[in-house]
Amino acid sequence: MTPHLSVPRRVRIAAGVAIISFAAVLAAIEAMALRGQVDFSRQVLHLNGYWLAIPPVALEGGTLAAATLTLWAVLAGDSAALSRLMTAICIAAAAYANYRGAQHAGRPTLAAEYLAGASVLAYLMWHTILTRIRHAELRSADAIEDPLPRFRLLRWLLAFNETRQAFTIAVRENLTRPRDALSRIHETPALPPAAETPPAEHPDAVDDLVALAAERGGKRLAIEKAAQIISSHEPARVQQWLSKRGIDIDLSYVSRTLKDQPQAINGNGQHS
Repeated sequence: MTPHLSVPRRVRIAAGVAIISFAAVLAAIEAMALRGQVDFSRQVLHLNGYWLAIPPVALEGGTLAAATLTLWAVLAGDSAALSRLMTAICIAAAAYANYRGAQHAGRPTLAAEYLAGASVLAYLMWHTILTRIRHAELRSADAIEDPLPRFRLLRWLLAFNETRQAFTIAVRENLTRPRDALSRIHETPALPPAAETPPAEHPDAVDDLVALAAERGGKRLAIEKAAQIISSHEPARVQQWLSKRGIDIDLSYVSRTLKDQPQAINGNGQHS
């Protein structure tokens, strides 16, 4: 048993108007159906007197009871499959009785078909009303998918592939507006951000550093500049960095020079 689903007020009003209109139509249909079923009782079942009312009461009463049970199940949010089947069986039996009664009473075939068709029409109308109520309940509980988007025929002809892709996305992602489905196609996935790489050393800067170290007293400035570039005051690292660039300086001199300089603080809050 499913939980009770609240029906919106406007849906209840529409359902009430539909049921009242259906009752008016049903009254006219029942008047004709009773005549056909009385003929069925007299001509086919060979009943007389009060017994003539037995088939109409059984058929029409059973149909009314089954239809009421169906409405009850739909409004309560329960499964109405069995009661719908019972209603269909009662309607089919009533239609058959109307048809056979009209035939045996000597009425034209068109009249017999009209009486039988009226009963079938009543069932179809009732089925439509119940289906609308059930769909309204499911939609209010977000238990039914939204309608699919409708694309113009001209778009299908001029942009078939694009329209087909948009329609596929709409079905897969439950989209109703054609504009939303088309926008999903036109979206281009953003490229992942490139990994940050340290800036390459400019050749001119390296040449200036070599020229600076060749000057008198320039080695000290070269050591300080190298320590600033690699963000490290470790003498071995600074010496190796300078050596790779053709600047050979004694490790002890590098150590003494860096000892007099304030050490840089790395990201962990420690001196490098």
